[in-house]
Amino acid sequence: HVQVILPFLTESYATQRDPPEMDIPFCTLKSFPNAIEHTIQWARDKFHSLFFAKVVDTRNFMENPKFIDDLRAQSGPKLLTLRNVNKMLSTRPRSFEDCLALARIKFEKHYHNNILQLLHCFPRDMTTTDGTPFWAPPKQPPSPITFDLQDPLHIAYLENMASIYADIFGLS
Repeated sequence: HVQVILPFLTESYATQRDPPEMDIPFCTLKSFPNAIEHTIQWARDKFHSLFFAKVVDTRNFMENPKFIDDLRAQSGPKLLTLRNVNKMLSTRPRSFEDCLALARIKFEKHYHNNILQLLHCFPRDMTTTDGTPFWAPPKQPPSPITFDLQDPLHIAYLENMASIYADIFGLS
């Protein structure tokens, strides 16, 4: 932010207040969402990561012969971009069945394994240094979800995720 201050004409920086930040802290989004806005933003960020940012970089890599030169000229996380492209290409599904398998892996990662890891690092009975429970309201400990073929929501997740992957990789 830049603010021009003219003596005797404008307010000084000290007399003004910055507007409150509207961003949700990353740690809250990643591990401790406790409000509906947090979960909505988590889902938006996850969708953008899975189905947009990495996909655009990978398509650009495949279609643009000057991708590496263009990447060198950019500021930002070049190595991360290359790692994401490599991961997308190395796990590229070749059939709709592969898309289903990839969707199943993502379900396990996001709704089971990551939650178990979080609970390992922050157990339900953990207390802070002052003795208060770590999982005190508004924070609530998450529960890992075990995939169930009989659960229509789980099946819908797989079908939709696999359809998006099939579309991304031209398998529709």
